[in-house]
Parts: sequence; structure tokens; C-alpha cells
Amino acid sequence: MSEGFRNLQLALAHGSAFVIAPDTVIAATTVTNESSFPSPSVIEYNDTRVEWLGGRWGQGSVFPYTIAKLGQSTTYRDPSTISQTTGLPAYRAGNNNGVRFVLPANQNAFEIVLLDSGSRQPIDLMINGVATSALGYDGDQSQTGNAKYTRFSLPQASSARTITLHFGFRPYIGLRLPQGETVAAPALPATPASVVFIGDSITEGAVSPMSNRAWPMQASYRLGISNPIVSGVGGSGYLNRNPSDTGYNFRDRISDVLTAVDGGPPDAVVVAGGINDCSVAPGGPYTAEQVGNEALGYFQQLRAAAPKMAIFVLGPFTDYNNPNYSPTLYACRDAIFTAARQVDDTYTVDVSDWVTAENRDAVFDGIKNGPHPVATGHAIYGQRAAEKISQILLMR
Repeated sequence: MSEGFRNLQLALAHGSAFVIAPDTVIAATTVTNESSFPSPSVIEYNDTRVEWLGGRWGQGSVFPYTIAKLGQSTTYRDPSTISQTTGLPAYRAGNNNGVRFVLPANQNAFEIVLLDSGSRQPIDLMINGVATSALGYDGDQSQTGNAKYTRFSLPQASSARTITLHFGFRPYIGLRLPQGETVAAPALPATPASVVFIGDSITEGAVSPMSNRAWPMQASYRLGISNPIVSGVGGSGYLNRNPSDTGYNFRDRISDVLTAVDGGPPDAVVVAGGINDCSVAPGGPYTAEQVGNEALGYFQQLRAAAPKMAIFVLGPFTDYNNPNYSPTLYACRDAIFTAARQVDDTYTVDVSDWVTAENRDAVFDGIKNGPHPVATGHAIYGQRAAEKISQILLMR
């Protein structure tokens, strides 16, 4: 049993399901290029009292990225290439970027300042670990490149509150508060276990209204992981590459795992792939044997570089048209699991029964949007993944 495995066991006691409390009355308004507070207290992007969430972050050398932090999830083609837009190495924007801080007692308003760029996604506000809206807050994102100041007015509270904000792909400029007010650093987690999720567009959160509510995050909440790192790339797999995206498969971007946490590996990696390699059609782009051989090489490389890291391997997800799983996916799953069993401290999670004829319209959208689950589907996947991983953790 690895050190990483034991850390996940300890974290499990702090897990709980993702909760939304839409009855929480929150007012949110956005203005452009200026604060709504007269003479505001300024919390800069690099203030150490604010925790950055989601993994790797970078500061650009081209304005306005010189005054912001940009979350970066996965290597985008050549990391030595510098973007002329941001002045940053070529990484994709992070899937679950966010910040966390403590709002002291009797402070009830703040602004988050984000650059209006990147893929559109609502701002998700959580108070003491509970989401305050089912749909999030718009933040007036129209990709103008301006700084947008979104002000949140919270119900009165006589005790301090931990504030978590996820905002997808947008660069973070800082916080603003009423004059004289401040923030505090969040408490360190009781068991600061770290997990990286590697996968394709399903792991990335495609179709989910907010990427931070995709299945990896839903599973993480239940597993007690306070700051997971999600590195999903649409169309990717053990062998398959999507040239219109990063052009990398899992092993091409192995550094996304091995350097994810302060330049080193996490306690555990969860690998979810195969559907893009094998396809749901008979005789997909690669044979099960080819995928299994590549999976073995990938797992062996992870193990050699990170001997203390646990590896969890999910079988390929299915789609709307194949709720009962296909023979091709079964063969692909078996080949991947055979590879996993040859590598120490590597554990398999079978997903073949997660979608059935009875629940497929809840997992997907009823109009054959699979293999991408909708919000309810991501919640189902996240719950099932957490249950399976928990069983493994508790059996040892």
C-alpha cells in the first residue's frame, strides 16, 4: 500500500456529497473596469491569503495577463512555445480554476475581478462548501477582454465563512471589498490528499453547465478531496489524439500527472479513457490489444516515476446508443484492466453498468447527446466513481 493510498484513506472521512442550497439569497451584479465599492480594499491576484484551486497557474508577460493569474490544466502541443496573447507557455486553460478564502464575521459583500476572456462559464459560488445556485452567476462574460467586477452580496452572518469561487477558464485579477475590510486564509484541510483526473471530454466536463460540477469534482467532494486537478482533453485516449485540440494522447501529456502538485506527482491519479481509442463501433480505430499494450506502458511509466502514487483506472465510458455496453467496449475494458493488474498499487473501476436503459435519459439528455452526460449524468458518474473508489480504499 502506497503513501498516496493511505492519504486517500484518511481523506475519506471528510467526504460528503455535493450540495446546492438555492434558497440562499445572493445578489450578484457585474460592472466593467471599475469597482462598485467607493475606495475599495484591494486584494491582488497574488495575495497569499487566497488559495488558487485546480492545479497549475501562471502569470503572463503581456498586459493584462501581467496583472492576473491564469489556471493551466494540460500541455497544449509544445510547452516551450510562448503565447503572444498571454506571454505564457502553451498550456490549455484549466478545467476547474477557482479561488478560496475566508470572509470574516460580519462582512457580507465582496467582488471577484476576472478578465473577460476564455470559454463562457458561469461563476459558481460556494459558502462553507455548499453551492448557492443551481445555475451559477453570469458574470457578464462577453469576451470583450475587459476586467469584470462581479459583486456578491451575502446574507448577514456573525461568523466567518469560507468562500469558494469557480470560474472556469477566466483569468483571475483579484478581489475587492468595502473600504477597510479584509479576507483571511482558509484553513488547511485536515488531510490534504491530492488527486489528478486524466481523461477525455467526459472528464473535462463537456455538456456540464459548469466544469467544476463534472463527474471528477462530484467524486472528489465525496472522497474528501478539497482541491482536485482535472486534466481532460476532448478526443484523447491512451492512443487516440485529437489534432484539433492538444494533439496529445495520455502518455504524450504524462507531465500533467507527474508535475501537477507543486512540480511533483499527486497522491493518486484517476485515469478514465478508452472510448476514443476503441469506439463503440465494432473494430474501432484501435484494437483492444493495441490499447491494452499502450495502457500497460502508460501505467508502468507512471509507476516508475511516482512510486508513492496510487493509480485508479476506470473502464471506457459508454454512450446513449449503447446503455448495455458494447462487445467492443468490453474487450477494450478487459485489455486495459489486464494491463492495470500488472502494475503495483493500481486499481480498476468497472463502469459497464453505470448506464442502463432505465437511467440513460437521466445520464444523457434524451436526444442522443451521449457519450457526454448532462448535469444529472455527471452527478451519477461522480457518485458511482466515489462509491467504487471508496470500496477499494476501505477494503485495505
